This record gives sequence, structure tokens and C-alpha cells, in this order.
Amino acid sequence: MFEKVKKVRDERTTVVYKWEDFNPALEAGNLIMTPWCGPEFQEEEEWVKEESKKISMRGEEEDEKSSTSVAGKSLCIPFEQPDLPEGTKCFATGKVATCWCLWGRSY
Repeated sequence: MFEKVKKVRDERTTVVYKWEDFNPALEAGNLIMTPWCGPEFQEEEEWVKEESKKISMRGEEEDEKSSTSVAGKSLCIPFEQPDLPEGTKCFATGKVATCWCLWGRSY
């Protein structure tokens, strides 16, 4: 059972390098791995959450459920990091990325 679920998770994880590709991947129900400038950038993390929510809402009226479930949020910085080529930029800020971060939605 674990292997089956792991396979589905891996198939639904996509790598995104640019902000403009983030919401389409999120809308497709994927987990998203991005180059990230680091956990110390909490304001930028909040920006990703708020901007992804605005894009997903498309001007619709916000209610209690939609205010949290449509936003992209950071899930974790994986312990096992894929190679991050030197000079890779953060997908959201354009700063030099220091790690990979996994993003998704809360349901």
C-alpha cells in the first residue's frame, strides 16, 4: 500500500522554476517543488500564499473555506534535497535559491 501511494505522490509532484507556472501546477492538483530563497524569508512565503489565493479566486467572493483551501502554501523543505545548480533563482523572488521547497494546498 505504501509503494502505491508513494508512486501516486511522485507522479503528482512537479518542478516549477518560474512564478507564472506555479498556479497552473497548483490548479492541476499537484505538489510543487520549487527553488526557494530560504525559510528566513517569511514575508515572501506569505506573499506566495496571498498571491496564489488571489489568482485562484479570480475575483470571486471569499468565504471561510475558500480563504484557506485555494492558497498555495509551503509544506516543507525536504531533508533530501535534489541538486540545486549554482546561481539558480528563487521561483518567486528572483533571489539566489538556497534550497528546494515543496508547496501545495491545504484541504
